[in-house]
Amino acid sequence: MTLPEVLVAAVILTGSSGAALQTWSLAARSALEGQQQQGELELLNTHLLAGRRWLVQEYAGACRFDAATMADQLALAQPLPEPFKRSLEPDLPTGGVWLSLRHLPTDLSRRQLLTPAGSGTCALQAQELEP
Repeated sequence: MTLPEVLVAAVILTGSSGAALQTWSLAARSALEGQQQQGELELLNTHLLAGRRWLVQEYAGACRFDAATMADQLALAQPLPEPFKRSLEPDLPTGGVWLSLRHLPTDLSRRQLLTPAGSGTCALQAQELEP
């Protein structure tokens, strides 16, 4: 090989090695971000299910849900860590509430409708349906 051929080969090798390193770096960063987001989603789901479970147990037998009272009591019983925000909004047609959780830095959110009928908490309505 002549000197110009060696220099051209070295330049090509250096360029392709740099491109490969950038690709691997990008792939590793994307994988790490995906794992972090998955962890945040799991925490979000855990807090949502824990809040739902507490509300269903606490309001067993209720045929109407009061979102403001429920939100205050849930905040006292199960405080959330700082990056999360929880809200309860009334759903008038069903008499239930929307339990919403949001992870503020990433804006990931989960929302679930809780109704007395769907939760099996309304004993009065069940008695009225029996013959």
